[in-house]
Amino acid sequence: MSTNNILFKDLSDKIIDIAFKVHTKLGCSLPEHCYERSLIIEFNKQYIPCVHQKRYDVFYDDEQVGHFFTDIVVDNKIILELKSHEAITSNHYAQLFTYLRTTKLHVGYILNFGSKCLLFKRLVI
Repeated sequence: MSTNNILFKDLSDKIIDIAFKVHTKLGCSLPEHCYERSLIIEFNKQYIPCVHQKRYDVFYDDEQVGHFFTDIVVDNKIILELKSHEAITSNHYAQLFTYLRTTKLHVGYILNFGSKCLLFKRLVI
């Protein structure tokens, strides 16, 4: 597959560049909210629309059964799930998959700031 077919490629590239910048400045293993706020500052500096802690309702058989909050939604297109762990786990993938399916968005990233190098995984549904 050519890179021309990547959904939201330009926006995705900007997100990853910003995440690397934040990781470089802050280092690893801080609480997730420190990275979240720093990412929001950088998105705002670059005029990239984003919302943090966006609430989504959860329904079962057309009845609301609860809600959840995404860490960051960028340009109403890409969910960012932030972690500060040693590794990205299958549970992190499952969480992001559920968020994408529930929100009806198609692209998400797990950004893990918990190791010396930024770790990230892209999920498309």
